[in-house]
Amino acid sequence: MCARFLFKKIMNDIITKEEAFKRAKKALDVLKKDFILDRLVPGKVIDVDSKECTVTLEYVLPDDCTNPWGISHGGATAWLCDLCMAVAISTYGGAVHGTTIDMTVNYIEPIPLNQPIRVVTKCTKIGGFIRRGESSVYVGSKLAATSVGNYTGIKMAGEQVIKV
Repeated sequence: MCARFLFKKIMNDIITKEEAFKRAKKALDVLKKDFILDRLVPGKVIDVDSKECTVTLEYVLPDDCTNPWGISHGGATAWLCDLCMAVAISTYGGAVHGTTIDMTVNYIEPIPLNQPIRVVTKCTKIGGFIRRGESSVYVGSKLAATSVGNYTGIKMAGEQVIKV
């Protein structure tokens, strides 16, 4: 049995759609408290799919996220992918948070400002110390960017960080 199938089977047996939605909202709320960008660009969880281990979030990037050409700065897109993958990993990884080990972003289309952007993220691996996520950024139905990233798995115990 492949590891990906086993991971999905375990997650389907443990988490319902309602529980996944609750966890995703909680993860996003925690991240909003910790990082200034998350307060400047508020997002919302609009859907979860516990069978596919996905979380869909919606954002509107403000004018502060522009580059000299009047579209979304690539760094804002990267931040959005990173944040959304962290939400998916926190949702399906239990009470585990992480830091980014590495991340790759593929820019496909310009991302306009002040318009709804949908980010579909997927937790693709939870095991040992490494968690893996994927994200796809959409403007309407058009794919604008994709990303993959690896994250550490840590639990917070008071002020002590415990690697898992």
